[in-house]
Amino acid sequence: MIRPPQFWENPLPFYWRPWAWVSMIYGWVIQHRLKNIVPTKVPVPVICVGNLTLGGTGKTPVSLFLATYFLKKGKKVGFLTRGYKGKSRGPLRVNTHHTAKEVGDEPLLLARVAPTWVARDRVLGAREMVRKGIDIIIMDDGHQNPFLYKDVSLVVVDGVQGFGNKEVFPLGPLREPLHFGLSRAEGVVIVRSPSHALKKDLVAYEGIVTEANIIIKKDSLPFRKVMAFCGIGNPDKFFTSLEEAGIEIVERKSFPDHYRYRGSDLKSLKKMALSHHVDLVTTEKDWVRLSKQDQKDILPVPLTLKWKEWAKMEKLITQKIPK
Repeated sequence: MIRPPQFWENPLPFYWRPWAWVSMIYGWVIQHRLKNIVPTKVPVPVICVGNLTLGGTGKTPVSLFLATYFLKKGKKVGFLTRGYKGKSRGPLRVNTHHTAKEVGDEPLLLARVAPTWVARDRVLGAREMVRKGIDIIIMDDGHQNPFLYKDVSLVVVDGVQGFGNKEVFPLGPLREPLHFGLSRAEGVVIVRSPSHALKKDLVAYEGIVTEANIIIKKDSLPFRKVMAFCGIGNPDKFFTSLEEAGIEIVERKSFPDHYRYRGSDLKSLKKMALSHHVDLVTTEKDWVRLSKQDQKDILPVPLTLKWKEWAKMEKLITQKIPK
């Protein structure tokens, strides 16, 4: 995804108002699909980790945390994802020989924690997972997908960016009208401290609201100075996590979300890091997109979540998911 326009973050300029009908039609189509398509229920629980805005909010760290939680409980958990930017339509179980070009970058990262299936048709993917013995499905993204029934729907929102100007695409960052999207979610996970505007937007929301921060896994980076780069939806999250861990970023570079790095990009980045006499680091999601050769001299930074009120979310999940 390219960088969002500046006006998505602020009240819509008057000269864009004549185009409001485009957003109205887009929002109506989404609502019509979700209201009129009867979702298919599979024999095992489905937890959907989605969002209401375009771009990065922190869905993947939330999905990974939930999978680890259930694995510790002895559950056979698996990820179901569309495989954004990958060629495969699936259903396909992701293996170590797959590349980001084939299945997308997020599935490669998810598959390092739990069995992962790529499927453009989520129902077919879920049925295949059930046949393979998975007893809890974590659907990474898919809040706007009407075809598969979700036992729990979680919406992840960036605490700083919130819902932007609260307009539906293309006049704003929303994938669907705000009130409609929230009405279908049992819980909201706010990643990074929420702004006053976001708190106001959630006043009338009746579900569970919890907060979490993306942090670097303890002792994963022994050095104190780095050059950092990434191509994710919200690069500031990554850079902030490094700085909050006490790591000095001597230089930073950001690229578009899901960016496919060229050899010249990586050569330039490695040369700059060498000139600064520091290590070159990136996100795990960026790192898995690189070839084995390109991964040399680049260190992935393992991230995790630190919850402010995990007990609230755990209670919601345990109420919905049978033991």
